[in-house]
Amino acid sequence: MQIGTPIYRPSTTIGNKVENCRRNVVFKAPDNVKRHLPKPTKPESKFRQSETQHASGRIAPTLEPGRTHRVADVPNEMHFIWFGGGIADHACSNILEWTERGKKNGWSITLWADSNAKKSNEKKFTHLQSSGASVREFDEMLLQEFPKARTLFRFAKETRAFAMCSDLARYAILLNHGGVYSDVDIAPGNGFPIPRIDSYDLDSIPAFAPLIRNEAHLRNILPEARADEVARGARPSELTGHDEVTAFVADYQLSRRQFGNHFIVTPPGLQFLNFLLESMPDLDNPYQSEKFRALASCNDGGDLRKSAACITGPGKISAVTREFLKNTGKDNPLDPATPEELMKKIGTRPFAIIRTIERKGIQWLTPESENQEQ
Repeated sequence: MQIGTPIYRPSTTIGNKVENCRRNVVFKAPDNVKRHLPKPTKPESKFRQSETQHASGRIAPTLEPGRTHRVADVPNEMHFIWFGGGIADHACSNILEWTERGKKNGWSITLWADSNAKKSNEKKFTHLQSSGASVREFDEMLLQEFPKARTLFRFAKETRAFAMCSDLARYAILLNHGGVYSDVDIAPGNGFPIPRIDSYDLDSIPAFAPLIRNEAHLRNILPEARADEVARGARPSELTGHDEVTAFVADYQLSRRQFGNHFIVTPPGLQFLNFLLESMPDLDNPYQSEKFRALASCNDGGDLRKSAACITGPGKISAVTREFLKNTGKDNPLDPATPEELMKKIGTRPFAIIRTIERKGIQWLTPESENQEQ
């Protein structure tokens, strides 16, 4: 059994017990929503959210008079997380591959871990460091301004719900540092270096990857993607290899706005991440606390670990996106069943960034993907 951080990408379909957890979360625009926003790395720019691919390889917005946004660049920093026990060889190989590519292209690679993971993986982490990666212990101080998230992090760590810990940690790391977060089961393939991303709108959402959990999930989605192609009257794609099948399904998932949190691109200080951390369940509330302890007591904590998808993972992101757009005044309340409306409200940029990376050939699935928590 995997002891370390389980890599999970469950669907957002959830049972009644977990749904009740989400229903009792109170969403509101946080008072401190601006405190993490850094000074823009560029003057405020007026642009429409579409992409221009420059000869230099960077991705920049197309200017359009009349719209002003607070913006910041995405730094060349890549983050991985491992909490708990031993890390698999395949996971280390993926991080090493990112590190080798990063050194050649001006990127810094950081593996964030807890004290137990550092003790359990001393030799492997030393090898990563000798190859050019940094290994840092995650500091709960990154969550100090988010008491609900910090309490939840401690509870998850105590109950060994490491996927939940990893979710909270990645949001805090990206809020403070920006850059790219990746789960350890993703390999760069031909998708690295990532093009430079300038002037990202700080009032938008991060660029999230398409939701593909593992090979079984890929095979399940493929017929749906083929049927959608026929329904649109498109010419059937010729898929001659695994990489082409994965890219085809990934593109289909992006078109449906089916996102995971296993690969995230963002500048530091993104308002959405602040809002996301503020909206975590309040375990100081007796009712919430009782509910979470009941989840932790079932199946030796298995119910709580499986609930991470809804509480802190893809399901949470989906819910918070809707609330965030309503509270930040981006047009009218969103119909959660209409992907086209979502596109209109947040613009095309986050999707264009992921599509660019995906079409360069990133490997969303590797042998390590089969170690995911289901």
